[in-house]
Amino acid sequence: MKTFNFIKQCTAVCLTLGLFLLQGCEKSETAADNDGNTTVLVKVVGSKTNEASTTLPQVKAFDVDIKSDNAENAQVQITAESSVENGFISSQSNLISSSKRSTATGLKAATNAEKGAKYRLMLYYKDSGKFYKSMMMNADELAKLELPSYNTFTWVAYSHNENKDIAVPSDVQNPKITSSINKPLLYSSGEIEVEGGQVTLDIQFKYLQAQVVVELNATQMYGKLVSVKAKFDKTDYIKTGTLNLRTGKMENVQSANISDLTFYDDVEGATKYASYYTIEPERLTQIGVIFSEIQVKLDESGEIRSGLTNAGVAQLVKFPFTNPGASKTLKAKLMVTGGYYLVRGIKWSPGYLYIHSDGSYRFRADQKYIGYRDCEFYWNWKSTTPKGKPGSGDPCLKVYPEGNWRMPTHAEITKMAGTKLAGGSNYVAYPDDQSPNKFMYLMTHGIMCGNYCTASCTGYGKIWSSTQKSSCYAYILEIEPTCRKAWVTHLSTTYRLPVRCVKNN
Repeated sequence: MKTFNFIKQCTAVCLTLGLFLLQGCEKSETAADNDGNTTVLVKVVGSKTNEASTTLPQVKAFDVDIKSDNAENAQVQITAESSVENGFISSQSNLISSSKRSTATGLKAATNAEKGAKYRLMLYYKDSGKFYKSMMMNADELAKLELPSYNTFTWVAYSHNENKDIAVPSDVQNPKITSSINKPLLYSSGEIEVEGGQVTLDIQFKYLQAQVVVELNATQMYGKLVSVKAKFDKTDYIKTGTLNLRTGKMENVQSANISDLTFYDDVEGATKYASYYTIEPERLTQIGVIFSEIQVKLDESGEIRSGLTNAGVAQLVKFPFTNPGASKTLKAKLMVTGGYYLVRGIKWSPGYLYIHSDGSYRFRADQKYIGYRDCEFYWNWKSTTPKGKPGSGDPCLKVYPEGNWRMPTHAEITKMAGTKLAGGSNYVAYPDDQSPNKFMYLMTHGIMCGNYCTASCTGYGKIWSSTQKSSCYAYILEIEPTCRKAWVTHLSTTYRLPVRCVKNN
């Protein structure tokens, strides 16, 4: 009996010791953490970009004939540009980005992580690959989480760079998400060892797409783009795919079949843009866009000028891109300007120069406008303000964008002299070299003197040149509509005359 009890006690001790040894050699991933937790500080440190920004010079320029109720309008010039730039342009400011850049279009540029940008973090045990936890966080906040100590975790993080909630993938063990053409996809992954105390997890996101932006800007016309119709010449420029979050690989890549472009307004309305996000951007060394209609409403007159490019024929523009890649914006840009009249080889402004009530230097939309009582319409010779000091500066240079226009020289106004000109009771007319049915008009604005705001000598028209004859006189072009002729003479620089600008190129 005693022998049996001893064996029984010995067996119990051995079983207890064996169980103790077995538990000491194995950590359970689901059991309570007997060794305590490790505090992990999680923060977003920005995003990776591929290379330094590369901006290309102007790649193509062409003229567009915009029709309107007034068939005598000047040519409207459209300049095409393409560029490849780091970061994305967005209408939102709550973006995760490693750089900040500006844009003259009114679209907000990508900035450092600001309030509201959300991302999702998913954690897995490294040894077993088993899912542990998923959390949604704000990119601008330092997050704290507790993880069971003495474990190694792999992690993945993803974001759409917006302040909207991010759903948990339906299969957390094998998570996948599909890229969107309307918002960016940011991704990061790594592993972290937690051994007690406190550790830091830095997340640096990587953009998996490029942004393709097609932009039209009518700021130079001092008008708003009412309507733009355009489409890609191919439907496979924009592509989507499914990201395997565990491997970081993009699967199921396919074309988004984008043809007709959807345009949005910026805050001021002078810019319209279409924006799409695409994977595999390295292949986009060139894209083609077909523009078929542009409508511009002028601020000054409210007139809507509309038409098809190149007198009814849709215009295909090909935009080349150097070193396209993820995290970059591929921008195809058109600048719609106020155009010009090409007369006797000289590119003349579409109207007379004046200062708008907002202080901007503009051309009158109606070149037949008579401003006998408009002080802002008559300028001292080569002065930056109508009543400014003669010789203080060329006012044409101040038309936006500055430097594109200037006052005509003595040689240029000499080319405009002649007899038997076309005209009427208060103007002479010069046919456009390219479109003889269009005319540039020089009106009988007369002159002003002193501080008065009423013109005199209104039977004649006069415009300044930039050339001085002597210290007190400068050359002018004078017109006389009754005889339909124009000639070069000179006038005291203290008189105030209308100014007609010419292209500075």
